[in-house]
Order: sequence, then C-alpha cells, then structure tokens
Amino acid sequence: MPNEPKGFILTTALGIAGAFIMTFIGQSIGWYRFDQGAGLIGATFGAFIVLFIWNRFAGRGAAPPSEPGGRRWL
Repeated sequence: MPNEPKGFILTTALGIAGAFIMTFIGQSIGWYRFDQGAGLIGATFGAFIVLFIWNRFAGRGAAPPSEPGGRRWL
C-alpha cells in the first residue's frame, strides 16, 4: 500500500498477521501439524487475504473524487 505514509510498516504488520492466520487455518483443517507453520505459498495467500480485507474496510471513510463541475462520482 505505497500511497499511504505508513504503508511499509502497515503492510508488513498485515502480512505477518496473514501468515499467522493462515497457519491457524492450515492447522485447523489438517494441512499442517501443530508444530508447523504455514509455508511460503500459504503465508503469501493469507497475507493477500488480510490485505484485501484491510483495503476494503480501511478506505470507506474517504470521499470519492469529484468532477470539475462539482458532481461526485458514484
């Protein structure tokens, strides 16, 4: 999320959270043993899911761009 000033730190934290979530899901459904963590592909997939959800909910407060005539985009 490079458009935000805190983009690097926030993206890193959300990526780590995605890896932990994917580890928990993978252990719950039997993909991994309880002493294993998610692999590279699983952690990446979990990070994409968390970042997608974050972007869907974090951008709700911003106003959409307006046209020069004053009308707003839908």
